[in-house]
Amino acid sequence: MASNDVPDVAVVGAGIGGSALAAALSIQGLRVALLERDLSYVDRVRGEFMAPWGSPSCAGWGCSTR
Repeated sequence: MASNDVPDVAVVGAGIGGSALAAALSIQGLRVALLERDLSYVDRVRGEFMAPWGSPSCAGWGCSTR
């Protein structure tokens, strides 16, 4: 493995939190490895929630739906 292939950080879990963290770190210029155990997505309620006042942060990360 070449030294430029080594990530600066590894994020374990590609759910809402892990994906947002990986995106934010990548935007900051870090090389990120996002690791997920499951090969397919299963929609289930786990208490994930973003309050309305979190929308500006989401837009700043480039993940806004508007």
